[in-house]
Amino acid sequence: MTVNRADMYNICPGGTTSCIPDRLVVKSSNGTNTTTEQMQGTSAEDTICYPPDEHEEKCPITDIVIISNSAISDYEQREYTVIVFNETDSIAFTKMSPQLPITTFSAGYTPCMDPFY
Repeated sequence: MTVNRADMYNICPGGTTSCIPDRLVVKSSNGTNTTTEQMQGTSAEDTICYPPDEHEEKCPITDIVIISNSAISDYEQREYTVIVFNETDSIAFTKMSPQLPITTFSAGYTPCMDPFY
């Protein structure tokens, strides 16, 4: 699979857009006045670009977390997809976290690191 990257000015090649778009973020709201700020989706180093109609299929997962089932709605509001793992835990993942893609992930019953090594 060919990966399209943004140039040093964070501009995607022609015909492509960033997998993580720029967005308006609410900075403050007092009921009558709302202040927003344009927030850049990713830095040039972290930007991956594909044609807009290929985003769903090709944009990579950029964050995976194991969460308590009590936190599911919080993660869904932050554009994570949640898969219930068991009665207490779920796996949440997103393509919208402003960082490079996950390249490896493993889960198991034994720790992957020996703290006394």
